Amino acid sequence: YINFSSYFFNNLYLGVKYSSLFGNLEQNIKIRTYELDYSQTEQAYLYSVNDSILINKVSEYRGSSFQLESKYDYDNLEFMLSGTYNLPLEVSSNYFYGSSLNNLEQIQTYIQPNQNINYENESMLKNITLGLKYNLDDLSYAFLKLSKQNAFEYNSDSMYLPDPDLYSINIWYNLISKIFISSKLNYMNYRFGAFYKVMKFEDFSDYDYGITFDYKIRLSDMNSYSIFFKAGNKTYNHIDLSNEKYYMVGLKLENLESWFLKGAEK
Repeated sequence: YINFSSYFFNNLYLGVKYSSLFGNLEQNIKIRTYELDYSQTEQAYLYSVNDSILINKVSEYRGSSFQLESKYDYDNLEFMLSGTYNLPLEVSSNYFYGSSLNNLEQIQTYIQPNQNINYENESMLKNITLGLKYNLDDLSYAFLKLSKQNAFEYNSDSMYLPDPDLYSINIWYNLISKIFISSKLNYMNYRFGAFYKVMKFEDFSDYDYGITFDYKIRLSDMNSYSIFFKAGNKTYNHIDLSNEKYYMVGLKLENLESWFLKGAEK
């Protein structure tokens, strides 16, 4: 990708990012056919494998996108707006039989042999984000972020479930605590937050909401160590599963290599 950013009038910042996506994906698909023996009296059935086939699927894809980011400073407030626009995504899929067949006609009802499928997804506005940051003082701030991500219209032959529209709200409070007792510690960072996300399908919606907590120690050499905690509830209406209550604890280590800066320091 290529990224460019600049500022205007000392309080307006603009950034543009161009990304190019290309590559290929290889998959092996195994299809089996069965013989069923159903008994109406016992309401049970027996089955046995009748035939199977291994299909090699190779997909090539190519696309690009533009992302625009902006920020405006006004006193203790910072307003942020960003959006991503996807250009058409081209996908070419090739199917090849990888094994001999005993029942070719029956297998062909599922997929035609050695075929090529080409399709192009339309360009679209992928997502848009609004942000508001309020600086309480030099060491703390509150942040509110609203996001909307539009569903990607996949080819019906490539995805089992449709892509949902995503709506999310995030809010958090961030506090920086400087430590002067130890010379090795630069500062400690605390973040408390809450989130609410809606995954809207055509006929129903799923929800994911909860709270988060992050604790980070940043050393004087800019390396950091952090631990985070996340607790929430999530629904699975799109696959008919019970609601999930989850807890997550993680550890993150960030190492900033500075060897490439030595030349600039001379």
